[in-house]
Amino acid sequence: MSRSILLMLTMRALTALGLTVLALATAACGRDDAYLPPVLPREPMTTLPPPELSCDETAAPVPEPFVWKRADPLATDLALALALEPDTMCRELGVIPCIEAERVALGGSDPLGTGLYAGSARPGLTTPNAVDRLVLAACAERVDRDARGPAEIVTEIDLAASALDADDADARAAMIADATALHRRLLARDPSDAELEILLDLARPEDGLTPSAREWATLTCFAIGTRTDNLFY
Repeated sequence: MSRSILLMLTMRALTALGLTVLALATAACGRDDAYLPPVLPREPMTTLPPPELSCDETAAPVPEPFVWKRADPLATDLALALALEPDTMCRELGVIPCIEAERVALGGSDPLGTGLYAGSARPGLTTPNAVDRLVLAACAERVDRDARGPAEIVTEIDLAASALDADDADARAAMIADATALHRRLLARDPSDAELEILLDLARPEDGLTPSAREWATLTCFAIGTRTDNLFY
């Protein structure tokens, strides 16, 4: 047997022996690969105490955290409550929807416009202004449509009147009916007597100025639409 053939057979034998040893070592560790990462010490787990259970049925439930109603949910809810289209209920300079112009201020993301891939974690300094603008524009659009007719939501008061007398029985009943309708649509509940009185006071003269019926309806819608229970859930 030549020396070169003997050397080749020896190398093959050593290679086979090395692979066998590696396979046995890997199998002993129960892994398919030869690398084992170092085992790091774990931090001791901290556990919270279990909640206290009470059988008292009169005990108040634990309050859940409020969730901020951001750009698209806010615009969608307003449009549904006031029977409007989200893209037309408020427009920036009559060109683009306000929801697009105020998207970042309302907590939405804007990856294509400003490169913001995630909304802000909490309301910003301009968020209240953006919310007020969106709700006020939507309410004004709804009242304008009802004034032109046929009325869909503000149906009881005379929107052409220059003023409303909250002390007149007929006018008061009509105002309560429209305020209740707005409450039901925006907040999904009936208003309390105290809430109705606050809304009726919006029709009273202030500093020598008396709001018209359309102004009262717009302010009433705005006051209801900007309540905490409409902006959070």
